[in-house]
Amino acid sequence: MYRSWTYNFRCERNIFDLQSAWLALGSYEWKAFDNDQYGSYIVAREPKTNLKIRVIGEVPDYSLEIGFDVEPDRLDQTQSQIFATIFELLLPAVGARDIRDTSRETTPETKRPRDPSP
Repeated sequence: MYRSWTYNFRCERNIFDLQSAWLALGSYEWKAFDNDQYGSYIVAREPKTNLKIRVIGEVPDYSLEIGFDVEPDRLDQTQSQIFATIFELLLPAVGARDIRDTSRETTPETKRPRDPSP
């Protein structure tokens, strides 16, 4: 069962400092990428849970995208483990603040329909 969340946070470290700090913690293997749409960003993957964590943005505003796919009976346990790692270890380690769940803001169900009037 696939689940995903998006969180915004603020941090005074650049994206490569986040990568270095999180690599030192050893929870996930973080890789850096760069493209025209997002600029520099980092990604961690875990094949066992089909986990993908992506961090995009620039100092001080970042977006953290979390997605994984597991059997329904493993959903709660997997979410608890991943969230504990992210919110109790990774984000505090870099001084992240103003962490805000923006998952509903980025889903199609919550986008307002376009106003058809000119």
